[in-house]
Amino acid sequence: MNDKSIPVINKADNSVHWISMADINYTSLDERHIVYHTEDGIYHNILSLEDLTKVLAPVGFEKLDRGNLVQIEKITYYDSVMGKVYFDEVITKDTRYTTVAPRHMSKIKELLGKEKDIGKPRSFFF
Repeated sequence: MNDKSIPVINKADNSVHWISMADINYTSLDERHIVYHTEDGIYHNILSLEDLTKVLAPVGFEKLDRGNLVQIEKITYYDSVMGKVYFDEVITKDTRYTTVAPRHMSKIKELLGKEKDIGKPRSFFF
């Protein structure tokens, strides 16, 4: 199987593990969730963003909003006014982005610097 691994949770101690697909003896379902059975133990699929954060944080992902994890080094620009981070070198109407909660925007500003901020304060006066 070319030693492919998958991230899983050990429910006994709520720890995150990477198990090799070659080590899986069989799978089963527990309330419609996939369970992996190995010689070393029983592991469950990662189902929550909290659990996924444990897996991805060591490789540079951070939670920037309620429903996302962002690989910080992939961010190319940010918009401090609209609360967005972008992943393309050229920003167009079709550019991929995700949102940033206001409380995390200062972290983005610090990491990327002012020169990467494409947000422009909007004026209500003409």
